[in-house]
Amino acid sequence: MELTASISLQDLGWDIVLKDNLIYNLIIYNLRLNYTICIIIIFTLYIQPVLSQKVGLVLSGGGAPGIAHIGVIKALEENNIPIDYITGTSIGAFIGGLYASGYSPDEMIAFFKSSDFKRFKKIELKFPKKYFYPTHVIKPQRIQTGLEKLTGQAAKRSGENFDSLFVPFRCVASDVYRKEPFIFCRGNLATAIRASMTFPFVLEATKVDNRLLFDGGIYNNFPADIMQESFQPDFMIGSVVAYNPPPADPNDILMQLQNMIVNPTNYSIPDSLGMVLNFDLKKKSMFDFSHIDSLVNIGYAETKKQIDIIKTKVQRRTSTTEINQKRVLFRTACFSEK
Repeated sequence: MELTASISLQDLGWDIVLKDNLIYNLIIYNLRLNYTICIIIIFTLYIQPVLSQKVGLVLSGGGAPGIAHIGVIKALEENNIPIDYITGTSIGAFIGGLYASGYSPDEMIAFFKSSDFKRFKKIELKFPKKYFYPTHVIKPQRIQTGLEKLTGQAAKRSGENFDSLFVPFRCVASDVYRKEPFIFCRGNLATAIRASMTFPFVLEATKVDNRLLFDGGIYNNFPADIMQESFQPDFMIGSVVAYNPPPADPNDILMQLQNMIVNPTNYSIPDSLGMVLNFDLKKKSMFDFSHIDSLVNIGYAETKKQIDIIKTKVQRRTSTTEINQKRVLFRTACFSEK
């Protein structure tokens, strides 16, 4: 018996009734094909960009007020905003490097309150025999050893390739002889972080590849350009805890030093590329690390204020469960390395 089918296509603008199997099957096939094509187009135009959206976090230098960066990270994680790349200068490099090594915001807060960090800051003036002034006030070996302890396993796990850390990472130091920034993308992570925060006369210059390096803030205190050049994220979030120094007071030696050596920095990100979180921290001392909770809360509260705007710009979400699982896997791999 010959099978027949009947379908009305009036809804498609056709006033006919088909009773031929072949024509019927062709029409149904084309309808399904067009439906599939529509789904592919919708996925390509709307869904795939959200799933693949990458976010870069840029952390400025600025000394102790940079502890506010931890509050920014904490707020972003709690609101499921992904951090796919991170760049930083000076204190931004320190916190960014810890995060890239797999440390959670709470673990970073605990470290900055710890006796280990207090040993970092122990003052020790060193006067070379042929000079009458000190080369540094904090012992660089203590800083290096402490940073190796914090980041050594992660650096080893990554093969000293900063793209293979928990989050791909870049930091900036300054070559004062060549008068240019020095970008770290590989090598000894502890040395990179130390170089980026080597403030003149506070820490002894860091020597890398026969180049004497100082604090990255001298030439680039907000490495949004490095983020864009290195990673091309879909959206950048900048955390700025610094400002271009005003003219120095005759009795303010530290500000005079900043005026002499620090170049003006552009602390902005074009609206088409991202947004900047600014904090009023001018009254906070660069070297006062005694108010950790207060500084973290400043960063956290301001980020929470801006979180609805951030969520409209960043549609992709990464749950805290996903982040913590990824962190555990990374750190387990770190400590399984021989």
